[in-house]
This record gives sequence, structure tokens and C-alpha cells, in this order.
Amino acid sequence: MQKISQSFLSFILICLFQPAGTFVASANDELTAEEKRAAIVLANAFMKQWEETGDMKQLVESFYAPDFIECFVEREKRNLAQKGDPAKTREFAFGLAYQPALLETAAREDWQRLYVAMMELTFCLMTHYLNQQAGAMLHGKELEFESEKMMRSFERMLSPEVRKELLQHRILKSYFSDDDDALPAIQTVEEMREIAIVLEKTTASMKKTVGSNAYQPTLVARRLATKLRMGLQPNQVSDGRVEYGLKMPRDAKVIYMPTMLMHFLVIAKVEGHYKVYWAEVISA
Repeated sequence: MQKISQSFLSFILICLFQPAGTFVASANDELTAEEKRAAIVLANAFMKQWEETGDMKQLVESFYAPDFIECFVEREKRNLAQKGDPAKTREFAFGLAYQPALLETAAREDWQRLYVAMMELTFCLMTHYLNQQAGAMLHGKELEFESEKMMRSFERMLSPEVRKELLQHRILKSYFSDDDDALPAIQTVEEMREIAIVLEKTTASMKKTVGSNAYQPTLVARRLATKLRMGLQPNQVSDGRVEYGLKMPRDAKVIYMPTMLMHFLVIAKVEGHYKVYWAEVISA
């Protein structure tokens, strides 16, 4: 029987416990006290709602800019034009590869459903493993990548039907199993929709098994996350608008805000409101 990938689950832990990066702002791009405060308030509200609901769709509706998918599509098209390699596959949320032709054929709703499905599963896994590892790390123990143990834990959270569907899918079987071959890319809109459905089933099965522990950090996990992120402040990066939102007004400031579960949220003030444009799970 195929197994859930050990390397994938180890990667989840690397993302979760990596040191947060230092962002370099230009001299003319310093954030005001009000901007820093607004970014912190938004990030705290984002995490509070995640812990209360475990629902990425609600987070997108509540906190994301309405055009965040359009901004993603536009920057991907720009990157492809700059590289001059339209045939090369591209990377979407947390490593899923796709064919660039989908930038023209897939609807906004298809991209957004796939993003929500992948990020909700990722956040659930990161919360679950944060809860598992927090006690040992707070006592000064090295992070142990017990891949086999992690793999069995993940498998137990899935129903046999969901596990079978996950590991028999043309793309997801490579993403979630130990396979040395390159990950296959999403080719069609139909595949995008199929993958979103399978990921949604996977997350639902996990939540059914472990309940709110899938998305609510324990008190010990909160202490660890606070320690890991201690002293980190929102930062503005001078080329953030170019990277994340060419549709933004030219004077929009893009703020990178570290949080408990991810490297940082990408936040921008547009038309007087602070909104999320992306969630970076791991820094390149």
C-alpha cells in the first residue's frame, strides 16, 4: 500500500520552524507607527479567526483583497514574459505545479478554490505538528524529524476512502508519496477542480478525526510560537508592489507581517483598507 510522503511531512515542519527572515526596506519606505499597528491588528485577527473556525474560505472572504487572484495571475504572466520560457511549469500554493496555459484558461473561481483547499490543508498540518512538537522544543530539545512517526500520524487522521483517493490521483499521489520523479503539473481546469475536491475531502477527514486540534494551537504551542517570533515586526519591502500586486495603486505600501503559522502575510493598504494579498508559508 502506498504511504503518505515522509519528505512532505518533514517539509511541513521545516516551514513551520524555520527562522523568520529579515526584510530589507529602502530608506524612503519606512512604515509609520499607524501602518505597523494596522498590520499587527490584521494579522492577529487573521490568526484568531483561523483558530476559531479552521476555515480558509472564511479567511479569504474576511481578510483578502478581492483581486488577490487577479494579482497572482498578472505577476505570473509577467514572470513568464521576463523569463521567455512559456512552456516551463510554474508553482502555485505550497508547491503544486501547473502548466502556464492555465493562466489564460482557468477562471478566478478555479484558482481561488484550489488556493483555499491547499492552504487550509497546509495550515491544519502545520497547526497539528506545532501542537505535537511544541513541548519538546520548549524544553530545549532539538526538532526531531521523525518522518515515519509523522507519516503514520497523518495517515491515521484520514479515512481509508480519502487516503485511497489521495494516493491514486495522478498528481497528488506524487505530491503526498515518496517519489523521486519530478512532480507532475496540473494540465487542465478539470484537474484543478478535481484536486481542490480531493484536498477538501482530505482536510475534512482530518478535522473529523482530531476535531479542533487540527486548527487550534495548544497553550504550549502558543508559547513556542511566541518565542520563535519574538521581536519580529512588520516590514515594508521596496519592491513588494511589483512582486505581489501590480494592480495596486502606485503609492500602495506592501507590508510583510510574520505570524504564528507562516513566514509572513503579505498585506497592503488599498483604498483606505488593509488587506491580505498572499500568505507565504516558506521564504524562497
